Amino acid sequence: MINVIIFDNNNLVVTGLHAYFKSTSNIEVVADFSSSQQLIEHLQSSQSTTDVLLLALHTKENLGLDLIRQVRNLQPTLYIIVYSRINNEINRNCCLQSGANYYYCTYSPLEELYNHVKNIPSYKSEFHKNQILLKLTPKEKQLIEYLSMGMTSKEIAHQLKVSVNTINNQKNHLISKFDCVSSTQLIIQLIRLGYLHL
Repeated sequence: MINVIIFDNNNLVVTGLHAYFKSTSNIEVVADFSSSQQLIEHLQSSQSTTDVLLLALHTKENLGLDLIRQVRNLQPTLYIIVYSRINNEINRNCCLQSGANYYYCTYSPLEELYNHVKNIPSYKSEFHKNQILLKLTPKEKQLIEYLSMGMTSKEIAHQLKVSVNTINNQKNHLISKFDCVSSTQLIIQLIRLGYLHL
């Protein structure tokens, strides 16, 4: 059974999520909180056995990214799913960089959220496998550092005195190595896995 808690001050949304997950056989909503103080106190409790936190990005407290960071510092292994009606890359990337594991747009079908939650045990397994198995070479570390600074392939090539093709090949290798599809996703994944600290 996957234990879920919800943070949201919208009673209608909370009631809807309770009802939806109650109809499933492998996910249970064990608590919900409308204030960040209540949430933090619960997470600090030694009795907290939460697997997943469903966190509304926009609430009356308007904490957003700060609350994500606070929760992540308290519970490094907690799987954080942020949800919002706003669906854009800036919001998504900011949440992921702050410590969230997944960003769900509320305009998407609830089945998408359910399918992601039910597969979290396998995601966590893959996460730990990556932490153990994937090693970075000195050249890869150097390239990642430049990418995290927002440098283009041309700028990195000039800095390292190599061709742009060489940098692109190295970058594509890293993207494939960490099962990503873009440089932006790569940086987010590296932050999430602890290889990169901004």
